[in-house]
Order: sequence, then structure tokens, then C-alpha cells
Amino acid sequence: IKQVDFDGKYSYSHVEIIRVDDKNDVRIAPTITDNTLEIQANSLDYDIEIIDAGGQVNAALFGLKGDETLDVSSLASGIYILSYKTSEIRKLTKFVKL
Repeated sequence: IKQVDFDGKYSYSHVEIIRVDDKNDVRIAPTITDNTLEIQANSLDYDIEIIDAGGQVNAALFGLKGDETLDVSSLASGIYILSYKTSEIRKLTKFVKL
């Protein structure tokens, strides 16, 4: 990045290399669904909770590994939070059950 001062002098910022560690990356799709949720996870061991708008846990799965397909067809229509948790992180994702 080039920074220009009011007096016309300029300097460039240093280049920094960053590495993104995606071992805890998770993707949940679709976010609007009738029947299933696809979970793409790089984690070796994670837990899932499905929480309704009232804060009640409707489903909980423990010790999952890798990609999973969740059947949510038995849930009532509404807005839910999917809680994805490993030993290192917790990620919350909203989805809508039609």
C-alpha cells in the first residue's frame, strides 16, 4: 500500500505473508431447506446442535467426522441455529426450515 503524506512524501507498507489455517473450516448448505442440510467440515471431531428460535435444543449429534448430511425433515417450519463445535472453536449458522 502506498501512503502519501500532505507534503507529497510517500512510503510503501511492508508486505506480510499470512497463512490461513482452514482445519476448522465448516460450510453448511443450503441455508433454506425442506429436508436436509449438508455439512462440509475439515475437522476430525465435532459436535452439532440444532437450536430453535426459543433457545431449545431440538437435536444434538456428537463425535462427527468430516462431511455429513443431516435430515431435518422432522423439524417444524421456522428459523433455527446450527451450532458447530470442536475443541477449538464454536460456529453458529442460521438456517430456515420450510
